[in-house]
Amino acid sequence: MENGVQSVDKGRELADRAGGSLKEILDTFQNVMVMIEQIATGSEQQTVTADEISRSVGSISEVTSETAKGAGEMAFSAEELNSQAESLRKMVGEFKTKQD
Repeated sequence: MENGVQSVDKGRELADRAGGSLKEILDTFQNVMVMIEQIATGSEQQTVTADEISRSVGSISEVTSETAKGAGEMAFSAEELNSQAESLRKMVGEFKTKQD
C-alpha cells in the first residue's frame, strides 16, 4: 500500500510538473503571437511609408523635369531676346541725327 501511495504521489508530482511545463509553453506561445502581431503591424507601417516615399520621389522627379523644361525655355527666350536686342542696336545705329 505504501508503494501505491508513493506511486500516486510521484504521478501527481509528474502531472503537476507537466501542467507547469504546458503553462510555460502556452505563455511562450502567447508571447510569440504578440510578437508576430507587432511584426505584422510594423510591416504594414513600412509598406505605407514606402508607398509615401515612392509617391514623393515621383513628385520630385516631376518637379525636376518641369524645372529643367522651364530652364530650357528660359535659355531659349534669353537667346531670342539677345538676338532682338542686337537687331535693335543695329537699327538704332543706322539713325542719323541732325548733328551728324
